[in-house]
Formats: sequence, C-alpha cells, structure tokens
Amino acid sequence: MEPRLAAALKELVTMGGLFFGTMYSWNKPGEFNVFTDPEAARAVLRSGAAQRWIGLDVTLQVRMTTADADALKSVAYEASFSRFAGEAAATYIAYQTQRFPGRLPRMTSVPMHDPLAVAVVSRPELCLYKELAVNIETGEGEIPNPPAPNCRVAVGVNADAFRERFLSFIKGL
Repeated sequence: MEPRLAAALKELVTMGGLFFGTMYSWNKPGEFNVFTDPEAARAVLRSGAAQRWIGLDVTLQVRMTTADADALKSVAYEASFSRFAGEAAATYIAYQTQRFPGRLPRMTSVPMHDPLAVAVVSRPELCLYKELAVNIETGEGEIPNPPAPNCRVAVGVNADAFRERFLSFIKGL
C-alpha cells in the first residue's frame, strides 16, 4: 500500500510458502503464513522489493531434537535463557508426540521454521537459492505468460551448520 517502503528495504526475508513439494495433508491448502492471507502474500511478491523466501520444504529440514533440548537444559546456571529454551523445546516435542500418537517414527524433533528465516538474514549462505517467478493463487485466475523472476527462493539448506549456529547462539543467552 506504501510503494516507498519496498524501495527503502535492502531485502525482505519471508518464511512462507511451499515451493518444491506438497503439503503433508490434503486438508491444508498450503503453508500457513501464505494461505491465511494469500492476497497479502501476493501484494508483497508484487511490491518490487528485493525478496528471499524460505519455504516450508526447506524449513522442514532443520529440526530441534530431544537431544538438542537436553543439551540446552544442561547449561550450568539456573537463570539462563538456554535452560528455558531447552525446557520449552522438550515440552513442545512431548506435546507433538501426544498430539500425533500414531505417527511413526515417533516424533523426537520439531522443525525450526522461523529461526531459519531469521538466521539467513545475517548468514544467507546457510541456504542455497534459485531465482524464480513466484505467484500466489488467490482464485482470481492464472497469469497467462510466465513473468520474470521476482524473488530468490531457498532450494536447500545446510541443516547441520544452521543447527550448530542456532544452538550455540541460544546457549550464549
């Protein structure tokens, strides 16, 4: 709505979309951040701002494991954020295990969607990217000719490097 905003940004990094694959459930029309307001996502893509999108297909590759949570909880001093983060992660993993009791293999980790998107702001090399023309289907009809690329989309991630950076950062808080 404010065209000067797009020009003022060096780059916009968005955790959203699903670019190479399908949702795990046919009941879900797409990745949550996009399907809850596809018109807004489309407006962002058409804004002219330089953009990088980190999609669900890539964020699902970086996971917080129960071992990671235990390592965060083992920090020596009681008041550390690391300890709190480890407790919260362990609780969330346990909740997901109870929520999906029949899922095999048993849930022992959870994806770190937003932390990856935040991390690539300062460490873009954590992911591999491809220039793509991206559009959001809102039911208004298809675009007749493929447009020029309008953003870079993450197509891969160095999950080990991200996990190491994330955990060492949290341990330092």
